[in-house]
Amino acid sequence: MAETIFLLSLIIGYTILFKWSFAHLPEEKWQILATLPYKKTEHGEWIGINFTYYGLFTAISYVISIFMFMFLLASIGIKPTNSFFLILIMLVICIPSSRLIAYLVEGKRYNFTVGGASFIGIILAPILLYAINKIDLQLFKFPFLETLAAMAIAYAFGEGTGRLACISFGCCYGKPVSEIDGIVKKFFEKWHFVFTGKTKKAVYAGGLENVKLIPIQAITAILNISIAIIATILFLYSYFVASILFVILFGQLWRFISEFLRSDYRGSGNISIYQKMSLISIFYLFIVVLFNSTHSFIKPDFMTGFEFMLSPENIIFLEIIGIINFIYTAKSSVTGSIIRFHVIQENI
Repeated sequence: MAETIFLLSLIIGYTILFKWSFAHLPEEKWQILATLPYKKTEHGEWIGINFTYYGLFTAISYVISIFMFMFLLASIGIKPTNSFFLILIMLVICIPSSRLIAYLVEGKRYNFTVGGASFIGIILAPILLYAINKIDLQLFKFPFLETLAAMAIAYAFGEGTGRLACISFGCCYGKPVSEIDGIVKKFFEKWHFVFTGKTKKAVYAGGLENVKLIPIQAITAILNISIAIIATILFLYSYFVASILFVILFGQLWRFISEFLRSDYRGSGNISIYQKMSLISIFYLFIVVLFNSTHSFIKPDFMTGFEFMLSPENIIFLEIIGIINFIYTAKSSVTGSIIRFHVIQENI
């Protein structure tokens, strides 16, 4: 019963969140969250540092992703405190790699790429788990397939939630609806994104202000959250292998297909490096699972997982991760601001 309530809450919560986000986040006012003045000009104005909703939604996506990972592991008897070490290693590598790979592929020094970071995480996770399990310390023992399944589900939740950041910033945008034909065009004539504001990436990089665009970010968000919820059900019924393969197969296949519908620069060639990463990820994890597939006798206990996650130290840990991630991803390097302060005389 508790599992059903939890899953229904996720479905209802994400439905409400997505409905609001898809309607409002493409608007200009939902890009800059706050501006911090830091340097005064000779004209009495202040140069500001912009903090974006992109960073806010990215931080939220990381918190949700890590919560789900720790919760699922806790449900199979691994205390969240034992998961901290694994999480920190993955974050230390994957977060910086999202900027590094964007620079290597797109030549953009200040961009982030979820695709690049997820690829590094997919490749790293089995190797890291194998290495940790070789260490003769009980603290670092993780059941291989079960932990990979939890990672895959956490990734899908993070990917789905994180796409709201892309809508807010106007990045990862789709092709103009006018460039496609047939029944697909009729569908997107009714359901599309229109970005407004000169600082949206679709506008300053693509010149697509007030143009109907295929809502790639929305489709990716809906698909990944649907995948994550189904995979969570599989996990809770001990179908760990099915959970891994379901997330990777459908998630990465959609990433491959969606690249053909995107308009932002994705590197040179008809098949982008990100698409190649997707295909490599599918093949790689299928091989990993094939050579490690064994029958599991572990039965997840939903309530045990929740009891672990409600402890104050785990909540504080998630808050710290969220704050650090916000500071790292929200500070905008591609937008600037000028601020002028004045006194409202009639209010004195």
